[in-house]
Amino acid sequence: MSQYATTRPQAKPADVPVASPKRRSFRPELQGLRALAVGLVLLYHLWPQRLSGGFVGVDVFFVISGFLITSHLLKQLETQGRISLASFWARRIRRLLPLAFLVLLVSAVLLFLFMPGTLWQDNLRQILASAFYVQNWFLASAAVDYSASENPDSLVTHYWSLSVEEQFYVFFPLALALAAFLAHRHTRRGWPARRTVGLTLAVIAIGSLAYSVYFTAYDPAQAYFVTPTRLWEFCAGALLVLLPQMSRPDHWLRNLLGWAGILMIVTAALTFSDATAFPGYAALLPVVGTVLFIRFGAQSPRTGVYWWASRRPFVRLGDWSYALYLWHWPLIVVVSIVNDDFFWYHKILVAVASILLAAASQRWVEDPLRFSTLLKRPRNSFAFMAAGLALLSVVALLVPTLVLRTNDQRVETQGECVGANALLNDCSDEDVFKDPVVSPAAVAAQREKRPFSECQQSETQDVTSWEPCVLGVPESESTVQAAILGDSHATMWLPVLDEIARDNQWSLRVHTKSGCIPVDREPEGSSSGDATGAKEQGCAEFVRTTTQEFIEDESLDVVLMSASRVGKDTSETASTEALHRMWSDWQDAGKEVFVFEESPHFGELDVPTCIETADDVKSDCSVSLSKATERNARLTKAVENGDPAIVGSFSSMDGVCRDERCYGLVGGLISYYDHSHYSVEFSTSFRRSIEQALSDAGLLTAAQ
Repeated sequence: MSQYATTRPQAKPADVPVASPKRRSFRPELQGLRALAVGLVLLYHLWPQRLSGGFVGVDVFFVISGFLITSHLLKQLETQGRISLASFWARRIRRLLPLAFLVLLVSAVLLFLFMPGTLWQDNLRQILASAFYVQNWFLASAAVDYSASENPDSLVTHYWSLSVEEQFYVFFPLALALAAFLAHRHTRRGWPARRTVGLTLAVIAIGSLAYSVYFTAYDPAQAYFVTPTRLWEFCAGALLVLLPQMSRPDHWLRNLLGWAGILMIVTAALTFSDATAFPGYAALLPVVGTVLFIRFGAQSPRTGVYWWASRRPFVRLGDWSYALYLWHWPLIVVVSIVNDDFFWYHKILVAVASILLAAASQRWVEDPLRFSTLLKRPRNSFAFMAAGLALLSVVALLVPTLVLRTNDQRVETQGECVGANALLNDCSDEDVFKDPVVSPAAVAAQREKRPFSECQQSETQDVTSWEPCVLGVPESESTVQAAILGDSHATMWLPVLDEIARDNQWSLRVHTKSGCIPVDREPEGSSSGDATGAKEQGCAEFVRTTTQEFIEDESLDVVLMSASRVGKDTSETASTEALHRMWSDWQDAGKEVFVFEESPHFGELDVPTCIETADDVKSDCSVSLSKATERNARLTKAVENGDPAIVGSFSSMDGVCRDERCYGLVGGLISYYDHSHYSVEFSTSFRRSIEQALSDAGLLTAAQ
């Protein structure tokens, strides 16, 4: 979405008598193509169910950028014999950064004015990532983070594509400059610019496309964002510049190919969806369509594809496309948060406001700074970039410290009517639903700074490279050696278990893995050749290795276990049998087995955000018991079915649910930091109940 030419000459009605239209310095029809691309993205974001594949507009922009940037760089190589990197990057700074920085600053203001504090930290981090044009890598990382992947979209999610493009602008001129240098050194008659550059581009394109196909099949969530899977799209446009002149095909054939390109783009927009494995092979449809449009077409009045694309409204919208892309998404996010319902008239107002802001931005921000004599010198452009980055860094890094002030002080969690105790002790509604003593923003911050997160393996981490944490007291000082196995729903119990272990001279080894259900069974339903299959294989290896380690460790006395959605991909009978078999193996090895049953799940409800924004917290920030327990609570069912291999279990249900409802605010404590993981304060409020359950199982008595 860059290298946007301003509207100067208008399209001529006569047909263009050139088979390869790349040599014209201004291509008004490309502005019309940009208008189509940004229109697809805008409609997709406003009506995703109607235009489910509108995201392919971004791919159209990538091809256009590759074409125009290569045209510019190749011309410089052929006329000057070199690429002036400083001048090139300075032009990119003047063209792109002023408005990009302005929208980021405005997004920060909108964040503070309209969005709940629970969303500030994540948005500010993404604003910083966008300022440095690494937002795509930030989102790729979040896509494989079990906890972060379900976070709501930020105000600047859309900067991922700009980040890919800016990384291309850094990488691509360097690659061409290196190719030119090597060719110049090894060719006596001077370097063959087009042949060398073409070979370089072809190698990059083939490698990137192959990687895109592979990685999209392996891990589509990450593949969508990372730069290597997209480079071939830029190269597709770049290679158009290097195609040799050819004999002019018939007018009707050129126009047919140009219209076919538009049809391919629109077909992708109408038929693709979020379920499409993308980019990969699927991206060929819009990319090839864009290539056909750029290479062919005709200007004949009323029938020529270029004639239509060059009409003044389309060209003008193309001029505004960069600004329109930047402005529309923050407006969508803010309006959808301010209004409980995002109706059709809200969407039309957002579209109109985005277009007006885009027009104003081009007139008073983009063009004045782009042609500014002050910024014309490269060093001044770089100074402007440094100043903008410094300002945005101050906003993103200092605001959480100065404004949010997340509370690190210890909160009393053991009172008779505090936290889970309020329901466990049957306190009055006044005590149960009193105002939170810890701010929703501080609780929401636990998503990013999860307690004992360093003790939890990531989904992709190799079990052989892992050293488990030891909580409580050192093993040499302990009277009981214990271990806990599970996923993030086991990790959420570590704050309270660490306290219990320290006070009872336990050492507690932590064996938890994100997104890994601790059932010793063969993974089902996925090939090891894709990301899901690889993660399941890694999880299965982790569970088998850990289970065997527990069996062989003669010093281990107690095994604790907790997880979410055990056996979601298998029958209840199969998952129950797998659990009972694993528990029996531990019992036979002389271990005492204690199970934390599954906790209620709030579905899509973000509890801290709800607490901050709801008018009626008791009603709005609660879910029915049936909904909270519908997510395959097979660990709980396996316990309820009875198993002599376990000495005891603990259910947190009565501490968060009453009268067929489960609540997000109990006893002055926000129960969840997201929708399924208990907050540190709330999990700690279960301490007396957990100690009682462990005592009933004979475990704490043995420790004392």
